[in-house]
Amino acid sequence: MIVSAVLDTIRRAAELGARLVSFCTGTFTLAAAGVLDGCRVTTHWGWPESFTARFPQVRLDFERSPAPTDSVRRRTCAPTCAAVPGSPPPSADAGSP
Repeated sequence: MIVSAVLDTIRRAAELGARLVSFCTGTFTLAAAGVLDGCRVTTHWGWPESFTARFPQVRLDFERSPAPTDSVRRRTCAPTCAAVPGSPPPSADAGSP
């Protein structure tokens, strides 16, 4: 379970226009905060059923990772290796279809 203060902080950051990026199962946290509603996202390959059951308002997409969301302020990446030096930045094509 995610601490409500963490979710509140994420919501407030989104309201203030912060860029939000998650890697792997971090997508669960952003979705729990409600900041991915209606967005196309990706998450860890082993958890799609759990994710879609908990967050039906978020569109799960495994075709692309990192998956651009419909907002340049939200970004998700499935593999943790996307966070390692030398990987393309998560914002490289933010906002693309």
